[in-house]
Amino acid sequence: MISDENLDKTAAIFQPTRLKFPMSPAHIAKVRRYFQDYSLSNIEQIRGMIASCPKGRDLLERFHIDYQVKNKYSWYQDPPKIFYGFGLDIKDCLEYYRAHRDDFPPADFSRPSDIASWIISAVQARLTKLCRHRVRTEDALSLDYDMVLYIYDSPFFQHFELEDHEEKEVVEILKEQIPVFRNQDLHWYYSSVR
Repeated sequence: MISDENLDKTAAIFQPTRLKFPMSPAHIAKVRRYFQDYSLSNIEQIRGMIASCPKGRDLLERFHIDYQVKNKYSWYQDPPKIFYGFGLDIKDCLEYYRAHRDDFPPADFSRPSDIASWIISAVQARLTKLCRHRVRTEDALSLDYDMVLYIYDSPFFQHFELEDHEEKEVVEILKEQIPVFRNQDLHWYYSSVR
């Protein structure tokens, strides 16, 4: 079991790293590399891009992969991958682990990076089991959160979309388990690393 002392050290090291304006030049360069098709030249364009994510559950056509064209032409590029879920920070995963540590398999790490990685993976596995639906995390391009715990990603949304009552059940379980989700609605997020 990971000690409270090691959890506190990990929480202190992994402070929220969400996008803050002004951003560091290195982060702007990373975002520009990934979203080069959008010609990001300043902070306002990045804010606009974040705001351009679909607001509802429906996925805009521009985020669907056109498999007919992709299979026929080598020049085809997939649209940006986006993720549908709830925003959270690493500290939310650490708090969840601390509150439910008896429900997790034993682990003993001392390096904060190992602790954070293991806990994020363990939280994903536990929530997947509780929801009976695969949930994963991804670093989010967000002003409010570091990550998104997602139930869908854009390439597979049209193939693995849950029935309305199933999705409602998954959302209820997630909101019951992770307190930060209670004040959120599901939302689409761009990845900050893909």
